[in-house]
Amino acid sequence: MGIRDLFAGLLSNRKEVKQSQASRAAEPSMSEALAADALYEEAVRLMLEEKNDLALVTMYAALFQEPKHVKALCGCGSVLIKLKDYPGAEEKFREALVVDSSSEMAHIGLGQALAAQGHCREALKVLAEVLRVDADNFAALFSSALCYADLREWDSAQTAIDLALEVLPAMPLAQMVHKCILAKDVRRYNA
Repeated sequence: MGIRDLFAGLLSNRKEVKQSQASRAAEPSMSEALAADALYEEAVRLMLEEKNDLALVTMYAALFQEPKHVKALCGCGSVLIKLKDYPGAEEKFREALVVDSSSEMAHIGLGQALAAQGHCREALKVLAEVLRVDADNFAALFSSALCYADLREWDSAQTAIDLALEVLPAMPLAQMVHKCILAKDVRRYNA
């Protein structure tokens, strides 16, 4: 065995190690996935308790365990929206869509983050993708109504909020937005 053969063997072994590391990074172990799920659930509980800073840290801990955890990416985005970091939220929802382009949660969150930044036209395109798959998606309909109202497209806003109320007729916030849209007074729900 010559030096070339030895060097070729070392390079081959190095490639195998890198490929093994890459495949492990691409697919987390069962224990990593379970740990990430548990952290995600804890973060959701913290969000419900309005402990948003702790929820964000816990979501990031879930992502440390499993970097491609779509729910945790979306959870980070949701917490960032609550913390009014809309560009950060947009980034997390886009990351989630890279991992799972069909994620309804990521599409809706991205639409909401875009709308919060005043990018209502782009938000409506993202929300329309959800509505193509699920025409009765309350969150997408409600968010679309808000976007149309922000754009002062009252007829479209009225249609979207009417459809949202058909899906969840007893939703108080939707009823309030419905009244605001009827009055063409977008300021009342943007306060």
